[in-house]
Amino acid sequence: MVDMIFCGVDIGTSSIKVMLVNEKGEVIFTESFRLPKSNFFFNGQGLQCHEQDPAEWWNSLTQLLKHATNALKKNKLSLEEISGLSIVGTSGTILIMDEKSDTPLTNAIMYNDCRAADEVQEINICSEDHCRRMGYIFSAPFAISKIVWFMRHRPKIVEHGKFIHGSDYLVGKLTDEYYTSDYSHSLKTGLDLINVKWPEFIEEDLHIPLSKLPKIVNTGDFIASTTRKIENLTGIPQGTPVFAGATDSTAGLIASGAIHKGDLFTALGSTIVSKIITDELLRDPKGRIYSHKFYGGSWILGGAGNCGTLTLNEEFGIKELDVLDKKVSDYIPTDTYVYPLPHKGERFPFNNPYAEGFEIGNFHNISHKYTAYLEGMCYIEKMMQEVFQELGAKCNESVYSVGGGTNSLAWMKLRATILNKLIKIPKIPEAAFGAALLVASSTFFNHDLKKACATLVQVGTSYHPNESLVAIYNENYQKFKAIIQDKLTNEWKKEQLI
Repeated sequence: MVDMIFCGVDIGTSSIKVMLVNEKGEVIFTESFRLPKSNFFFNGQGLQCHEQDPAEWWNSLTQLLKHATNALKKNKLSLEEISGLSIVGTSGTILIMDEKSDTPLTNAIMYNDCRAADEVQEINICSEDHCRRMGYIFSAPFAISKIVWFMRHRPKIVEHGKFIHGSDYLVGKLTDEYYTSDYSHSLKTGLDLINVKWPEFIEEDLHIPLSKLPKIVNTGDFIASTTRKIENLTGIPQGTPVFAGATDSTAGLIASGAIHKGDLFTALGSTIVSKIITDELLRDPKGRIYSHKFYGGSWILGGAGNCGTLTLNEEFGIKELDVLDKKVSDYIPTDTYVYPLPHKGERFPFNNPYAEGFEIGNFHNISHKYTAYLEGMCYIEKMMQEVFQELGAKCNESVYSVGGGTNSLAWMKLRATILNKLIKIPKIPEAAFGAALLVASSTFFNHDLKKACATLVQVGTSYHPNESLVAIYNENYQKFKAIIQDKLTNEWKKEQLI
């Protein structure tokens, strides 16, 4: 019997990664290429614009796939063992394709491009009922905002083209099928996630022909097969199936092993991203978080705050963190309170554009201060989990975690104690691994993603609460929340809260 190899591709902001995974969940090849520097600029209104050349994605991907197939041949593995491929990428990134020539008419307009700020109010007025049903409102970085911007400012380009997401472009290059996308990447394009179709307001009120938008399939569904040209170019055999992917954050959640109702997931990167799997679409009237459609009729509720490793790097210096980490145990628990915002404004666990970071108490030295900052990060994550409960979600006893912050032993131990939960760090915390799991689910596990994750995801490290500190940290957490509430009421212009 021929073994199966699952190929996952992750298009990041600064790099592309390809990963090959076998039936045991072992990585047998992984490599990434850094992309050329993005084109950041400010338009005439002073709004940030962010573009990338999709041809650079393709150049990098072809080289990576060549390296992958060469590695398989070197290890005497058959290329026919590659059972499929899936691509994950950033949410809200779009470009326009010429339908006649299947070539890009624009650069890729990236996920954090804000040129469409003026279009947002009109979109939210037109989509009021849709947004109420979905539980979110549109903002400038959403793909649909950029589409309306193109309709107004580049109508001749739109006339000859069709809108696709970044991942759709690479799927098209591999298969010649550019115009099929998944529901995960399409959330920010305005897809009705309940009925999995484009809502009427897009065409009737925004005057965007639905024919300009991609066909939608479920994440993990078959899209098309790779071509002979791709086999000649990369070595990937003609006829290799390509399956619909998901956003990179959803793929990261899948890679972590979080798959059941109530499973908590946190990505500790430049910002803290916290999510929970639910069995129904939960709506947040305060606009802090929203839900993604997920596997088997379930949903992912979550959002991102503004605190994270960026604050630690800027405050203490990235080269000093390992040294400071080793001294945290000498200072816990502290009697100081820190909200480590890197700049004005917070999104989650509360939404307030006037919130500012604070330090309350006296620090004996830099190690004491660092410890207080880590405690603050943990308190914020606990507040995020309480928001989930406030909205009706039931939280399980483990938190699946990925991101650079998981390299901090002190932070992980504090998280376990302050959250009073088991912290699980997967052995392979990569979005590309999540993409490979989608392929495994579709080809080897009969579309059973739960079984694929249970079989292939391995926990690398686990952290248990320090029971002797749980009670005192709960007291300190209540004091921290009281400080936040006081500032929301008296300092951070509560009347401006969303």
